[in-house]
Amino acid sequence: MSKIEWQDEFSVRNEEIDRQHRKWLAIYNKMHVTMMEGDNEALDTLGQKALDEMEEYGRKHFAFEEDYMRQLGYTDLNAHQLLHKNFYTMLNKFRQNMADGEIVLNSHIIKTVKNWLLSHILVEDQKYALFADRK
Repeated sequence: MSKIEWQDEFSVRNEEIDRQHRKWLAIYNKMHVTMMEGDNEALDTLGQKALDEMEEYGRKHFAFEEDYMRQLGYTDLNAHQLLHKNFYTMLNKFRQNMADGEIVLNSHIIKTVKNWLLSHILVEDQKYALFADRK
């Protein structure tokens, strides 16, 4: 499993959102390195901290992104907001599993988060980027 490097195809052609996506990928990459290479002490609390950081940044980013889509008059805003809500549901499921004493592998967390981020940026966010291009 590898870190995520920024590629031109990630761009939604909005400088601020692209900057935020780069920051979010940097948070993911930091999480990835810590989870894959961290010492045992760091790994004990890492899952919860990583999920907290992903959620905290997600809230800021999603609020900005949704406001941008609102300003565009993006017709699929409600569907996109549901995808954002599903991200929180995914993170909360990991938290609940950990709180219940279930073994949640760090590799599973980072793989799931990576897949969500890539799919969201490369597929879902590209939809509003295309909408903006057409306006």
